[in-house]
Amino acid sequence: MVVVHVRGEENGLGGDAQRPLDRSPSQSCWTFSGASMNGDRYSQWIRVSHAVGGVDQYRAFMAVAIQGLARLDCQLIAAAEQFLQLTEQQRATIPVSVELSERLTLSYLWVLGAYEIVRTLDQRTREASTGTPPPVAERITATKHLFERVRIPLAKFEASRRNANDSPIAYPAISPVHGVAWLVADNTFVPRRQLSDALLALLSDLRAEREGKG
Repeated sequence: MVVVHVRGEENGLGGDAQRPLDRSPSQSCWTFSGASMNGDRYSQWIRVSHAVGGVDQYRAFMAVAIQGLARLDCQLIAAAEQFLQLTEQQRATIPVSVELSERLTLSYLWVLGAYEIVRTLDQRTREASTGTPPPVAERITATKHLFERVRIPLAKFEASRRNANDSPIAYPAISPVHGVAWLVADNTFVPRRQLSDALLALLSDLRAEREGKG
């Protein structure tokens, strides 16, 4: 497994990186090593998940999907915070390396699932003739584009059309601030936490807009 380790502050705009030696895989079950997730963040996710609720079936199941992604998001954040507190020697152990590999896979799957939520919201908004204020619709589209920069190279092994000069591969990285991230271009990293914060903020906007109509 090759993981890019980011040095210094990293917020998706740049940073130095290094690639350590590959490690041999070993069998393990996914655990969070006793890390406890942030209950306040999870509660916020649950509240805003109802922003997509409605009488039709697809919206009801979308809220359930968001809540599942919310729990995984909080667990990944808690595990990342615990990992970042470890020394280099502790990180080099096989159990920690295996857990990191599994967390990278779960982060990859989280991005694919969360992207479909944003893509569907964008599609439904464009198909609807009325209902969503332009600023909110623009926020949905902007969030989709943010996800695309990581999702497309992760899923298709090619750069997104809007970022044609990016690498066709999103290399897994470790941010010293946010944990799992991906190197999408020279000195350009996108943390998973940045994506989850963007989706959470978007759903908060949708909830506020919906409550304003009530």
